[in-house]
Amino acid sequence: MLWTARILRLLGLVLLVTGEVLAQEASDSGAIPTVEEITARLRGSVVTIKAGGGSGRGEGIGSGFVVSADGLVATNHHVIGTGRRVKVIFDGGEEYDAVAVHASDRKFDLAVVRIESAPDHDLMPLEMGDASALEQGGTVLAFGNPQGFRFSVVSGVVSAWREVEGREMMQLAIPVEQGNSGGPVVDQWGRVHGILTMKSAITNNLGFAVKAADLERLLEAPNPVAMDDWLHIGQLDEARWTTVMGGRWSERGGVVKVEGAGTGFGGRALCLANDQPQEDVYEVALDVRLDNEAGAAGIAFCADGGDLHYGFYPTGGQLRLTRFNGPVVYSWTILEQGEHSAYREGDWNRLRVRIEPERIQCFVNNVLAFDSPDAGLVREGQVGFCKFRGTEAEFRGFRVGKNLARPVNADLEKRIASKARLLQLNDTERPAELSNLVVPLSQEPDAGAALLEDRIRILQESVEELQGLQQQARHRQVARELIAELKKPEPSLARAALLVAKLDHPDLDVEAYDQEIEQMVAGVRELIGEDGDALPILGKFLFEKQGFHGSRFDYHNPSNSHLNSVIDDREGLPITLSILFIEIAERLGIEGVHGLPLPTHFMVGHRPEGGRLRIIDAFAGGAILSRIEAEELVAANTGVYPEPKHFRPARTRDIVQRVIRNLVNVNLDTDRPIEALPYLDLILAIIPNSHPERFSRAFLRYRADDQDGARQDIETLLEARPEGMDLRQLRSLLERM
Repeated sequence: MLWTARILRLLGLVLLVTGEVLAQEASDSGAIPTVEEITARLRGSVVTIKAGGGSGRGEGIGSGFVVSADGLVATNHHVIGTGRRVKVIFDGGEEYDAVAVHASDRKFDLAVVRIESAPDHDLMPLEMGDASALEQGGTVLAFGNPQGFRFSVVSGVVSAWREVEGREMMQLAIPVEQGNSGGPVVDQWGRVHGILTMKSAITNNLGFAVKAADLERLLEAPNPVAMDDWLHIGQLDEARWTTVMGGRWSERGGVVKVEGAGTGFGGRALCLANDQPQEDVYEVALDVRLDNEAGAAGIAFCADGGDLHYGFYPTGGQLRLTRFNGPVVYSWTILEQGEHSAYREGDWNRLRVRIEPERIQCFVNNVLAFDSPDAGLVREGQVGFCKFRGTEAEFRGFRVGKNLARPVNADLEKRIASKARLLQLNDTERPAELSNLVVPLSQEPDAGAALLEDRIRILQESVEELQGLQQQARHRQVARELIAELKKPEPSLARAALLVAKLDHPDLDVEAYDQEIEQMVAGVRELIGEDGDALPILGKFLFEKQGFHGSRFDYHNPSNSHLNSVIDDREGLPITLSILFIEIAERLGIEGVHGLPLPTHFMVGHRPEGGRLRIIDAFAGGAILSRIEAEELVAANTGVYPEPKHFRPARTRDIVQRVIRNLVNVNLDTDRPIEALPYLDLILAIIPNSHPERFSRAFLRYRADDQDGARQDIETLLEARPEGMDLRQLRSLLERM
């Protein structure tokens, strides 16, 4: 076997050298290499990437390619995932474990892993191409491992350069299958222009690739994380959860995700809370969303930590309550099953189970689905999540308590129903009425079509109005919670920043992210020991072991100002990375840590009692700067040196306002500046006399046809008469209303 691998490696090297000679000769002569020649040249550089457990069950598979002779291999971020071991397999059969993730970027779906190859295995990096030289219609080749078939090649063309989620990508007319992700897209000379990253939802013959230029920028600013540290990112808190029967479980921001089939019969896998219910009567609730309903996922309860438990879950568009008495299907009993109108397939659904000594009640979205008298299993045991087959599922909002039913305000429900009367949300006779209209509509199709179009328009307007009301209510709730947090004697900077992010992420679980920060605090404490200097260890933990880094590609993306996204993606702005650094330092009890409000580049200051100021640049991986270096950095950005006030500690309120103003400016610079309105509302809720924000809001309200709101803002400004503001412009706008 070893002899065969060595022969294959030598053969590959011969082909590679031959290919390079042919390519050089072709280049010298002006002739374009053949597909066979390019394939021979690239064979030793394109690899298979496997990520996951050692057993092979549920392993992720993708492609990659060598980008440096010292052991760097490029692929997609989603191929390696987080918290998973990575194996790199060459076409000759050589296998290497990745020893580090050299660089990663979740938003751009790029990752570079490092391997330590054998001394006699020369790595041949592929040449990067100039994206500007590859035009629409240009011929390209894509290499990868579709469906696990190692080193496959396919020819196609560049269909277009498209903007996808705010970034330019290469659209390809190439069949893309599972396993292609991470493979190189090369031109007719074998130069890499893109990295395959996803296929179209419409057809497999339409794919996309990240630009090679983005990979080069990633390589210029790596954020290396050793594999032992990478394995702990995004993993479940072992103090809280125990997994049973496999599956790949991970957690981000309070959302638990499971991938891959479990080792139990039918792909069964469990994730159980370590704390067991102590009451005779209790309830378990969670939100669940399935990527498809070929499998199932939901609540597990009365679990013995093995094969015995109940499960309440959606599957195949139905709901099911099952008692599991053993390891195989013959020992399982379906107690209840059926469709339910309250269940929303493909969306988040709230499942709730009430467990009594001789009764089990199951609810979906606060509506009773099943009422079972089954008492086949003892009411003791653990509760948590269950999943079956290959379905990927997400869980959030897990709760255990005496009564978890969401209360209904009857008066509010009546008012909402009145507002939504055109929608006929609760009219059970509507289907019959609609069917009775079919005949007359068919007899007068033109008039009927016009009437229906009018009714559809009215209903759509009603839906939009209700959605607007929902959004306004959420925004006001965020403002109330943020003001309450800032009024505390010692407000939490991180919690305040998370509340700001909740404007764009209404489902954000502040408590879950707060707990994630606590886990980071615990991780730093383990490294500090008894006598260690905590501050540099905190920097090492965040920027080396956890992989946090400054934004490389899309600096002005709003997600860089959202602390939840920064924690999820390990990427952010100077101010958001500083917020995380300051919050952890404070929870560790490090005295004298504060924010430094330097223009354009927020930093962290540390001045222990009686000591000198130490300046920490969280955006640059926790680099320690002198005051002169910090001043020069700001001057390089602004052309002006900072003032002494910029080196004074920033209050929590001031830091939060700066984050909000960043989001205002980001949205004002887009083609939809009205999106800045919620953030202007938030600033004015905190500081009612903030005149610049009120001035901006007046004009945005006017553009949004909110004339009453615009008039209120203008009249407030005219009464206050703030210095430096063009009051004539305001009066002119008021006259036009």
